[in-house]
Amino acid sequence: MTDDRLQKLFLSRSHSCPVAVATEDAENGSRIGGRPPSDCAGELACPRCGGGVTYYLTLDLTLALALPAQLSIFYCRRFSCLLASGASIAPPERSSIVVAVHSPSPRSSVPTPYDSTLEPRALRIGEHTPEPCQGGVDQSKLGGSHVLVQNEGIDRELQKSGRNFFFQWNELDFPRDMHIGTYPFAAGVLYLFCPFTPAGQPDLNAMQAFWQRS
Repeated sequence: MTDDRLQKLFLSRSHSCPVAVATEDAENGSRIGGRPPSDCAGELACPRCGGGVTYYLTLDLTLALALPAQLSIFYCRRFSCLLASGASIAPPERSSIVVAVHSPSPRSSVPTPYDSTLEPRALRIGEHTPEPCQGGVDQSKLGGSHVLVQNEGIDRELQKSGRNFFFQWNELDFPRDMHIGTYPFAAGVLYLFCPFTPAGQPDLNAMQAFWQRS
């Protein structure tokens, strides 16, 4: 990836990469639902309550950002606990959302305790597009600008912590033909924020996740 693209996505934030659900599944790369990556099949628990977690999605940054890593997101199965990560920021040890950084890894070949009831599908990360992306500022995307469903000073808190917008997934972007069951984030928006280097490189190990609904 060129510095120019990092500049557009994470510094000037003039562009973003739209993210969409594909019509088919994928064993590798970015995907949502189904079984988690095999590298995440070890012991995982909610940092906040210690309870079980469920797999949600994986972002493959190999092609999108030229980083040899994937980010996989898991959420607490207790909705009352998950609410603690809604509309507010919590430190990682108090969040009910787990962001696991791992090497590129295919889906687990065997069932795991973290399997999702969401229909397994691939996620497509598109080419960088001028902001706002076609479809509006609430569209699922990587980089660019964001609009929080509920702000209430959260942007100020994020700025104080040195974290800036990285990714958002809007559950209203699920295609109509996809088997969803219950919406894990109550038809809301999941956000990822992290610090960036002066060159626009994201610090994946300092990722912070929370979600909001209207």
